[in-house]
Amino acid sequence: MLSAICLFVRKDLHFAMGPGGIFIQALVVGILPIFLMGLAASELAAPSPRLAASAFWLASLISCILTAPALYENERPCLAALLILPAGSRIIWLCKTISVFIVLALAQLFYLAATGVFFNLGAASLSFGAAIGWALCNAGLCAISAMFAPLAKTGRERYLAAILLVPACLPLLMAGINLASLAFISENGAGVWRTLLFTAATDMVFISLALLLSPFLFRAAANE
Repeated sequence: MLSAICLFVRKDLHFAMGPGGIFIQALVVGILPIFLMGLAASELAAPSPRLAASAFWLASLISCILTAPALYENERPCLAALLILPAGSRIIWLCKTISVFIVLALAQLFYLAATGVFFNLGAASLSFGAAIGWALCNAGLCAISAMFAPLAKTGRERYLAAILLVPACLPLLMAGINLASLAFISENGAGVWRTLLFTAATDMVFISLALLLSPFLFRAAANE
């Protein structure tokens, strides 16, 4: 089973990172709100860590919205056949979640650099708790994105999936913004650990929903 998961993830990463892949598109579109919000922040007397954190996580959400549906493109013609394999829909969802997580983490390296440049911020102080919180926020975003993505076949359906995804991700976005703003001001106190516990609880809810609903969502996508 582990070898099958690695094979799926490797195939997805080759598709996303290769020539004409979704990675470059997600990177460019994600940096755009950072640039625009950075221009607005340049009018402020002092850099705003919370505004910078909001731009960073908005770019991350855009990356998830673009990446997750694109990773299903190769499987759409044979999605019904994949669902009868021993792996099943939950393993397919897990593979897509891991793939989106890796693509998002790579994109966030560029987003972080762009945020520092456009918002004139120094190096962030990332504690162990903040690093775990960042990973948990990413995991939740990727899990919920990979769950909705099979339904997003056409452009109109992708817009609908995005509309459903944004309010569902609001708790994780707020947690991520709080963690990032604390990191930008080099504060690693009790606020980080409270946000970490909230993020872990939210992730448990999202992952449970994905495990419960993914068979029905995949079957609906395969029957269309």
